[in-house]
Amino acid sequence: MRFGPLNNEGGENRLNVAVTRAKEKVYLVSSIHPNQISVENAKNLGPKLLKEYLQYAWSISQGTWRPMVSDTTNRSATWYLREKIADKSFHEFNRVELKKTFDFSDLTVVQEKEETGLILTDADIFFNAISAKEAFVYYPNQLSDKRWPNTRFYSRVFWIDKQTIKERLKIFLNRTTDQ
Repeated sequence: MRFGPLNNEGGENRLNVAVTRAKEKVYLVSSIHPNQISVENAKNLGPKLLKEYLQYAWSISQGTWRPMVSDTTNRSATWYLREKIADKSFHEFNRVELKKTFDFSDLTVVQEKEETGLILTDADIFFNAISAKEAFVYYPNQLSDKRWPNTRFYSRVFWIDKQTIKERLKIFLNRTTDQ
């Protein structure tokens, strides 16, 4: 069970380079199955990650691989920026509700039971996007194509400068409601 340079400290970096540089496909040829590799006594991470990668490749080749989906999060609901923005004390609009109505937005601007705009944040929907392009390009373009007024807020800006978020929210709510 000698893994050459993978056994050395930092050997996992070589594995990373080997499996991430392919432009279209990876062909993996092995004379052993992943369960035949014993890495329990390996002192460095390289051999362990190689075994995990081989197990992953094997499960794909057998058609048994399924993505892991986690419904739980280790953050409280109050962590999310949408909760901060939706708080009535954060905005000055009396007849406007900011609430979670649709699965495809973090908050919906609701005035007199009519949805008038969408607010996106860097919460679950953002992080669950398949790619950065989906989050930053495709999704906002789809909303614009459907003529859904929308805006996006980022937690980093909120924690650094709440006043900027308040001002942008006020402008957006003025644009999407009749207040």
